[in-house]
Amino acid sequence: MSRTVRATAAIEVGQRYVLAYPDRQVTVDVRAVVPAGRGETVHFVPASGGYYPGRMAGSEFGRIAHRAVP
Repeated sequence: MSRTVRATAAIEVGQRYVLAYPDRQVTVDVRAVVPAGRGETVHFVPASGGYYPGRMAGSEFGRIAHRAVP
């Protein structure tokens, strides 16, 4: 199993995650995890409201995302 697949294996659709950037934190809801090339792409929207969709490579998402505590 590749490193990318292992990094995204724990990412679940419908769950809330916190993206920890160096200068800020963003809470997002994961809408889809889709195959893309040699890995996966994670599609998400901000949990704070509005609809500004984002997407990120699964390996990058796995590095900076932490599951939000309810």
